[in-house]
Amino acid sequence: MTSPAVGVVVACFERPAGLEALLSALAKQTFADFELLVVDQVGDPVIRAMVERAAFAARYLTEIPPRRRRRRGRRPSNASRARNTGAVTTAAPVVAFTDDDCVPEPDWLENLTAPLRDGTGVIAATGPNRVLRGDAALPVEERFVGRRRPHLFAGQGGSSNLAVRRSDFLAVGGFDTSIGPGTASFGAEDQHLIWRLLIRAEETGTELACRRDAAVTDRVPEGWRAKLRQRWVYWSSYARFLRRERDDAGEDAAAALFREQSRDEVPRATWRALRGGHAFMAAEGMASEAGLLWGWYRGPRLAAFVPEIGPGSPARAD
Repeated sequence: MTSPAVGVVVACFERPAGLEALLSALAKQTFADFELLVVDQVGDPVIRAMVERAAFAARYLTEIPPRRRRRRGRRPSNASRARNTGAVTTAAPVVAFTDDDCVPEPDWLENLTAPLRDGTGVIAATGPNRVLRGDAALPVEERFVGRRRPHLFAGQGGSSNLAVRRSDFLAVGGFDTSIGPGTASFGAEDQHLIWRLLIRAEETGTELACRRDAAVTDRVPEGWRAKLRQRWVYWSSYARFLRRERDDAGEDAAAALFREQSRDEVPRATWRALRGGHAFMAAEGMASEAGLLWGWYRGPRLAAFVPEIGPGSPARAD
């Protein structure tokens, strides 16, 4: 049996309505040579039935954390491990990631994976992540990838809009399962992956691409408290990952990047919002700055990155 060109991996956690919208969008893709791998972190029979009814090649997998105690009323989960499970399972040479609350454009997969399928030396690609507020999809600021600047690359779409050559994904150890949704450090697992992909690109003479024509629409938390908390959590997790890179790997670039963002980029963006009369955007900037500073100076130290997968990880039949 011939393997598909692309494996689309979705870590699913208690969002059947979002998954239904995603399945509908994937059925409309202009690029059809793909398989979907939904990795359920709960084992919901409703999710399984939805995947089995998909109008295209789709597989239902489970990756349920062993810890059964709920955290803040929620079942345990680990999105990073679920994504790794999907990437290891597929035999496709290219792996694309999106989330179960995202809706990709019809040409998303075709445009996102084009530079990885044509053999031009690109090992990963991302595209814009448009934010859904009410009924309107608003484009976020477009940014360009820079050397050792993972926030610029992940700022497009991060783990909700990312494609990677499977061999390179395995070579860098996949997602760090000690960080990301479901862990004590809720975010920045995509930043860490992209950081290591940028280093690999430097070592192998390859590159990462930003595709403006490969967009997904994402939902943001409802309510100002939830939005500000999301900002704080994400940026504090990001700062903790940078601090670990400085301490464990001796990466001076990580410390320089923290200084640049905490002393220049984030304060400058916050000040621009204030001067422009955008009070809530300024509040988001303040929450981001507070998260950066807390994560770097006061946040608990992250455990050393220990890859659970690697170049020898074989594809699985089911």
